Amino acid sequence: QASQALTASLDLDRLLDKIISVTGEMLGVDYVSILLMDGEQITHSVETFSSMPALTYRIREHGFTHWITHSRQPVVIDAIGPDGTVDLNLGEDAPRTINPEIVKVGIRSIAGLPLIVRNCLIGVLYLHSKRPGVFRNQLSMLTSLANQIAIAVENARLYTAERHRSAHQEALNTIIAAAAATYDLANFLEVALEHTLYALDLEAGVIWVGKDIAVRGWKDMEKIHRMGQQQHAGMKLPHVIAVDDWQCATAPHQPIAASMTGLGIRASITVPILSDEQPIGGLSVVDFQPRFWAAEEIALAEAVGRQLGGVAERLRLLAQVQEQAQQVRQIIDAVPEGVLLVGANGQVLSANPPAEKALSVLVD
Repeated sequence: QASQALTASLDLDRLLDKIISVTGEMLGVDYVSILLMDGEQITHSVETFSSMPALTYRIREHGFTHWITHSRQPVVIDAIGPDGTVDLNLGEDAPRTINPEIVKVGIRSIAGLPLIVRNCLIGVLYLHSKRPGVFRNQLSMLTSLANQIAIAVENARLYTAERHRSAHQEALNTIIAAAAATYDLANFLEVALEHTLYALDLEAGVIWVGKDIAVRGWKDMEKIHRMGQQQHAGMKLPHVIAVDDWQCATAPHQPIAASMTGLGIRASITVPILSDEQPIGGLSVVDFQPRFWAAEEIALAEAVGRQLGGVAERLRLLAQVQEQAQQVRQIIDAVPEGVLLVGANGQVLSANPPAEKALSVLVD
């Protein structure tokens, strides 16, 4: 069953959900957690715990996750004291206590297994039980399972990353083409938002530029617009704001965390839209669940923001030229003498009323 689960899908999110579900059932453990990393950056965290802070926010500077990722060695804890203390022979630098959040839910034994592929650490698998000694003498089997999981995860990561890159590039190409052809800012905001959300596999977002606004996934447009303005003011844009979980937000994001969670938003990316290096609006995409934003997802949002700023600036200059042309036309029309605008080939391009009257006389 475990082997089938590991080869059932190349979709990374589905695979991770399947791994923690099947592993928990197969081994008879109470909780399963899996953490994926790209270098030092955490990219995914999935677990069956539901009544405590997410794993990424439980990681301690000198805790077991830190020790496993740096030593690349598994850890099997057969007994945990009431105060969270453990008795392990792992060396002087090894942790001596379990995270208090784990102790609170009654965990008595833990197995922490590094996920390694081609000598590269890609994550950590945790197995938790409320019974002591569950993983005693099971390290060989658990290591074999971790190796299989690591290979399956890496295959899914490569497939998912390529699929995302393709979707991101397709969306950006479509937005760039629309940017070059549009003369309607409001319509372009809708096009840009639609393709950005599709590429990021999201349902909700907002783009605002001046009085123009495009919204998907919300009914209360006023609240969403205000959310963007709060981020501008509270975070002192222009810069990108990417938050994985607003419920666990820290400074400098904390000032508006309550507003975000009040809207049901758990994760978001907000980028400024700039014209002449000054903020004129913003783009926000959100998830109603915690989400780790990959660097390429943030880069896509930034690229779309630049396109939006370019279109807004082009249309502003176009409107300015048209306004100036209208003013010149009004001045020329008010001149009592005849004024002609003649092209390089001698063709009359424009004439004020006195000139038109004189030309009509010549024609007659």
